[in-house]
Amino acid sequence: MALDWDLLVTCVRHHRLDLLMTSLLNSEAGIPDSVRAALKDNERTARTMALQRAGELARVARRFGGAGIDMLALKGPALSAQIHGHLFGRVCSDLDLLIRPDDEEGARRLLAELGYGGTDADVLVCQNAVTLRHAVTGAMIDLHTRMGEDEGLVPTGAFRPFETAVEMQIAGVRVRTLAPPAAMAYAAYHGAHHHWCRLQWLADIAAATRLAELDWNAIAEIARRAGTERHLLLSLRLCQSLFGCGPAVSVELSGQLSSRLSPQAMAGVLRAESILPAVLALPPLGEFDMVRRVGRLRILRAELALTELRSAWLARLRLRLRPTVTDRNAIRLPSALGFLYYAVRFIRVLWATGRAVLPHRPSHPQRARPKDRRAP
Repeated sequence: MALDWDLLVTCVRHHRLDLLMTSLLNSEAGIPDSVRAALKDNERTARTMALQRAGELARVARRFGGAGIDMLALKGPALSAQIHGHLFGRVCSDLDLLIRPDDEEGARRLLAELGYGGTDADVLVCQNAVTLRHAVTGAMIDLHTRMGEDEGLVPTGAFRPFETAVEMQIAGVRVRTLAPPAAMAYAAYHGAHHHWCRLQWLADIAAATRLAELDWNAIAEIARRAGTERHLLLSLRLCQSLFGCGPAVSVELSGQLSSRLSPQAMAGVLRAESILPAVLALPPLGEFDMVRRVGRLRILRAELALTELRSAWLARLRLRLRPTVTDRNAIRLPSALGFLYYAVRFIRVLWATGRAVLPHRPSHPQRARPKDRRAP
């Protein structure tokens, strides 16, 4: 079967591997010139975006520092500099900032002065952050006040983000970010939370396993405190199977985690791992459509299989039943009846779960669709 080169380019872009792919291409390989040119163009675009995001991060960090607001850069240019030693190791589509909850009002006001979230149309409140869009450039900043969607799901204090933060130079400005052990423990949780639907997140873990100075015992300890040991073990297992990452670190730590986890916990890791072929199936899909393809019930089972703490189980279910923007758009209710959106959410979850369990049936089984009709 001939290789679908267009699909290759699509997969590289979807998984945000533009900055890693071209360095792996053998000049003597039989890659069509048009495909090689497309990959190079995408790499140049990603490099330009990385520079823009780094410059914007420096501008924001300077303003936050001047205002006395403690801010940490999550993922993005800071993580690229940590694990690759430069800004061009990972695609940065937006900026993620972590602040203390008490500083949210001041941070929102400062970002509005910088052009972010100036109007209601430029603000989107999500479960784990407030997304603010720049009115002119369209650039996005996700403003976080905690590490996860719910403190019961992943406690921010377990990472000690502000207490252990480190400084680095980004575009000539001192920027604070997570200490490397906290950054990698968070990266493992974040990728597993999104079911590794973009391989860039796994590539980050694989690149980190090649850093001799990284303290993986400290990473494992943070994961233990946060209740995310299963997420960390899953990330290492996938790195070994998909990327062949360094055995000196990954195999040893995987063995330690595997021996420490109960048989039930290991079964949970394997259950979460079992959905990866469906998650990564072709053609690549965005997360929403991917969840529909894999099945919402199967995804929920995988999420619960990685959940260790009872409080995290309750938080996971609470998040599933919390009304979303889609729920509010489905039925318009006056503010006085806003509590009814919880009932709307519950009904929609039951409906989606029922559709996932029941076999698919056409709307009119007695009537064949035109394309299915056969000539007599």
